[in-house]
Amino acid sequence: VTVRLDRINLGEMHALAEPLEDPAGKGMNAAIALRQLKTPVVAWVFLGGERGKRWMRLAENKQVEIEPVWLNTETRQNIKVFEEGPARQTDFNFPGSPFEEQACQDFLARLEEKVREHDYVILAGSTLHLTVTATKPIQTAALKLAGVDRDVPLQVDAQKPRELTGTF
Repeated sequence: VTVRLDRINLGEMHALAEPLEDPAGKGMNAAIALRQLKTPVVAWVFLGGERGKRWMRLAENKQVEIEPVWLNTETRQNIKVFEEGPARQTDFNFPGSPFEEQACQDFLARLEEKVREHDYVILAGSTLHLTVTATKPIQTAALKLAGVDRDVPLQVDAQKPRELTGTF
């Protein structure tokens, strides 16, 4: 959710215009940019609850194929406040979903099944740094995807990756 105002005055009330709601996140933002460049793209997203369903409806307008990985918990929501006067952005990020081993395993199995030679895989977002446990199966799958039988470049873009860095 994005809101715009001229300036935040702490301790005061602010009248806001209608907020902008977009399906976003590191991976989705990259997918939208690739789609705008006429590159075939599929966005794999971890979603849950009512916010996840709403995110899917919002994503329909972006003309990006979505492969959802459904979680048992609610999709996190972030609020961005743009101050036009000082031209700055303030982010309020709610906690993400806890790592779900089964969802991760389902994601990796589906990804391995669908990725083809010369595809490019970008793993992005908060899911990658939730726990060390989460990164081990992803790292194993990444090495497998980038293995000798397939030419699959893999880029990892996580906020704070613990074990994954760079390109495999």
